[in-house]
Formats: sequence, C-alpha cells, structure tokens
Amino acid sequence: MPTYNAYKMKWLPEKLPSNVKIIVSTIPEGYPILDAMTERYGKTEPKFLEVKQLGESLGMKVISKWLSLKNRTINQQQEEVVRKALDICSLPLYARIAYDHIQRWRSYETPSLDVLETTVKGAINKLFEKMEAKFGQPLVQHSLGYLTGSRHGLSEVELEHLMSLDDVLLNMIFKFWKPPIRRIPPLLWTRVRSEVSSYIVERSADDILVLYWYHRQFIEATKERYLKDAAFAKMIHANMADYFMGKWGGGKVKPFKYTEHQKTRFGLKDINSEADRKVPLQPYIIESVNGEKVEMRINKRKLFELPFHLLKCKHYDILKQDIFFNIEWLFASLKGSSISTVLDEFEIFMKADKQLRQDANMKTLCANLTKIRPYMNKLPNSLPYELAGRLSKYIHQSPLMMSLVKQCDSIGTRYCPIVPMLNCFDSADLGLRQNISYRSTESWHEGGCMTCTRNFKVMYIIDYDDSGNAKLTVWDVETGEMTHELPIEKTKTSEEVNVYIQMLLDRKEENLVAFYREKFYGEYQNRYYGNGNVNIIRVSDGAILRTFTEFLHKEEFTNPLIYMTNNWIAVKFGPRSPIFHLYEDTKK
Repeated sequence: MPTYNAYKMKWLPEKLPSNVKIIVSTIPEGYPILDAMTERYGKTEPKFLEVKQLGESLGMKVISKWLSLKNRTINQQQEEVVRKALDICSLPLYARIAYDHIQRWRSYETPSLDVLETTVKGAINKLFEKMEAKFGQPLVQHSLGYLTGSRHGLSEVELEHLMSLDDVLLNMIFKFWKPPIRRIPPLLWTRVRSEVSSYIVERSADDILVLYWYHRQFIEATKERYLKDAAFAKMIHANMADYFMGKWGGGKVKPFKYTEHQKTRFGLKDINSEADRKVPLQPYIIESVNGEKVEMRINKRKLFELPFHLLKCKHYDILKQDIFFNIEWLFASLKGSSISTVLDEFEIFMKADKQLRQDANMKTLCANLTKIRPYMNKLPNSLPYELAGRLSKYIHQSPLMMSLVKQCDSIGTRYCPIVPMLNCFDSADLGLRQNISYRSTESWHEGGCMTCTRNFKVMYIIDYDDSGNAKLTVWDVETGEMTHELPIEKTKTSEEVNVYIQMLLDRKEENLVAFYREKFYGEYQNRYYGNGNVNIIRVSDGAILRTFTEFLHKEEFTNPLIYMTNNWIAVKFGPRSPIFHLYEDTKK
C-alpha cells in the first residue's frame, strides 16, 4: 500500500537548479505515478521516454559483455538458444536473469531450445527452483517469505532472529542434529543471499539499513510463489508480529515441539521442550547512558512494522489495544516522526481494512488527534494532557477509550506532569478531516487570507515570516501537509509590510489576485486603514506580475471583496462602500 501519499509525487521539486537533472522511472500500469507526473509536469513539457525492450541483437551484446567480464563465453549452439529466448523477451531484467543462468553453462553442454524461460516471471521462478534444489525448499521459502512479507525490508540480523523463532523451519534444518543453542546457523542465509544478491538492494528504513527486493517483479513473483498460501502467510506475519512485539526477547524461553522422528533419533522422553532464542526485547524507547547523559532513541522498527503484521494477521483487538489506543505507541510515534506521520498511519490502516474503517472508536481518536495537530509538533510532551482533556467524556462508552485515558493518567505523567482528570477541552466532531495551522507573528493579523482550487485539492494561504515579510504557503487539502512555501516579492511603492486581506485564483489557477493595504492605523479597532492595492501573484514562484495602484487613497477597508470574470477584476472595499473599482488584466 502506498505510504504517506508518495504516489502523488509532491516530494519531487517542480523546479531544479540548472546544473541538476533527475531521472524518474516508473511503470504505466498498476500505480498512479505516471498520471501524477503528467498532471504535475505536463505544463512544463517534460520529456517522457518509454523504455522499450533491448531487442535480440542488443540483448545478445549485453549478455556477451557481461560474460566477457567474468572471462566466460558460449559456443554457437548455446548462442542460438539465447538468441531464440531474447527474440521473445529482451527486457533488461530478463537479460540479467538469463545471464545468471547462462554463466553456469559448460562449454561442452548443448542446452535444449526451451531451457530458458521466455518471460520475466518464468525466469524468476526458474531461479527459485534452482535455489530450492540447492538449499532445500523450506529454507528458501521461509527466508524469502520473511523478506517479502516485511513492510519496509529487514536487516540481516532481524532476518536471522526471525528464522531462529520459526520452529517449523528449525525442525526441518535440525532434523538429524540437536544443536546446543536453538538458533539458525548464520551461514545458511548468507548462502541464500548470494544467489539473489544482484536483485536485492540495501537501503535505509526506520533509521537502519535493511535488505529488500530491487525489482517489483521479484516482489510479485515471491508473493505468488511463497505467500499465496493464506495459512503460511499468516504464520510468517504472526512470527514477525511476535518478534517486533518483543514477546520472546530478553531471555524468555519459547516453547516448541520436536517431531516424532527427532524424538526417536535424539532419545527424548517428550516432544515438548523450550529454548531461549537469544533475541532482543523491543521497547518503544531505548535509553542508553553516555557518561552522565541519558540518550533516548525511538525504536522505529517496532513502531512501523508491528502494526503492519498485526493487520495482516487480522489481530484487530491487539492492533487497537496495543497500538492505536496505546499512549506509549502514540507518544513514541510522535517523538520519532511527527503528528502528520501518526495521522498517516491511522489513514493507511483504516483505508486498508473495512473493519478498522467502520470502527467508531478509531474515528473518534483520529478526529481528536487531527484537532490537536497544530500543537503536537512543537509540544509533543503535551500529548497525554491533550488526549485526557478531550477523551474523558467517552470513557463510559468504550473500554478502549477508558484504557487510553487511564494510560494518560499513569504512563503519560512521565512525559507531562499535568494531566486533567475531567473533560476540559472541546472534543472533535467525527466529521473533522483536517486542522491546518500556519504561523502568524503579528498580533493584528487574524489568520491572513486563503483560497482553494476549484477541485478543493490545493489551498493557498498568505502568511508572514518572523521579519514580517509575506510568504505564500501551498497546502495539500487531503493530507493537511504544506507542500512548499514561497516568498512574495515586496511592492516597490510599499513603505511598510503589505497586509494581505483577501485573494482568489484566476480561471487557469496559475495566478492569485490578492488585495492588500500598505499602512495600518487603529490596531485595537479591528479595522484596516491605508492605501489599498491589488497584486497579481504567480503561484509557481511568488512573483508579482502586476500591481493596480490607480485608486490609491486613504479609506477605511472593512472586509474588501474581489470578483473576477474573464480578464476583469472588480474590487469593493467593504459592505458600506457604494463603489466597485473595475480593472482589466490585459498585461501578461
């Protein structure tokens, strides 16, 4: 499932420095990335290039070059087999997988014409078959199942820990031998990884380096081959949930059963046994002492992997009680990322599952987290204070709410010494979707001005920085996130800060028509006085394209109104003003 609206491509900048180029690759089907890129960059005419197949001739040259780098070559009969396969499929990934197969051929062998699969999926399955024949089907299935079933990937240490907790796998590996320590031999995964090292990438996730598939086709092929069995997939996710929950960590022994064959071979009286797997505990917050300083590190692996695997196992009660209605998870997520990330997690999981989406408690908690969103990034330690003051009225309606409020009273006092005993703040309505907060440093500035696109997907707000200079902030309405901000040029005729009062978008949604005043009098009368102007501001860079100053005069401005039609701009200075000022925007 897409994470944090990444498929909208808002994270990719619209403009780059002249000496910077970015190449983005995607696929046309299955994901909305290409559509988002076209919508976002279509006006600037980017170059979209379809990456086609290599073709039989070029594919053969590439494979021959790879072989020469390994001091290998193939004879004419073998080349004919390769060319026949490339004539059917010559995608770059297919050529790479075929090369890994071809480099093992001996010069005296004459392979059959159909020895090479003619699709990427078939070639991947052929590779897995060879691995299963070499290492055994259980080792390959379980190790690749854990890797593919993870949310963000796994480190090698985590993978060894998980396989050491997998008694089904261990019983197959230790079929003829009773180890002194019941853990997976580390060299087994090393051998498996060496066979697929060309297709696995090491990347950063949750503040550590993890392994994951580099190509989407490997993810799909592995899921279909190893995780298609619902019982096996549930066992994989349940084992990962136990690991990231720390169920068997810190020296706690895990029970298991020997097979009847092992009982006879090892001379055991009972098949039931237990063993310490030497896996770590998984606290949300890891504290370490460095001299006299106590350093705190958030366990992001547990924060983001545990909910995912509980959902896959359909352990809804544990998911709600130990994750979403757990003050430790909420606080650690807030400290380790941001309130936006916490709300994104709620949205991702509620969208992914109908039962969570229809849960009234989830909706209520999510709405109240949205309501306190403006304060949480600056004051994360006040989370128990805010939740207890808003959710106390629900404690008699829901055991989950009662548990969360009690946690705020007990555990929450570690982070915030003051926690209210009664409902003392307004609780959020279930219909609340976003609570967008932006900064205003001036006491007389009552929120600035804002406008939205016609589809209500993008919101434009004019705010001010610490120096009082106007800036244009652009917000994604669906996520409530500010996508970027732009400084607004200062008008040459202005002697003081331009105070923007109202604005709206033009028909093409490329420019803002914004009314502002230059001087201010009567701070405590809640009225604006001074010279009023209209700026045409380009939304892409905040540049002022034109300023209408023909009507400069001192007049009281209370709630000025702006209307637009085609290229005409009408300005009315308030409900008591009998005059409309009309301007034709002909200067482009």
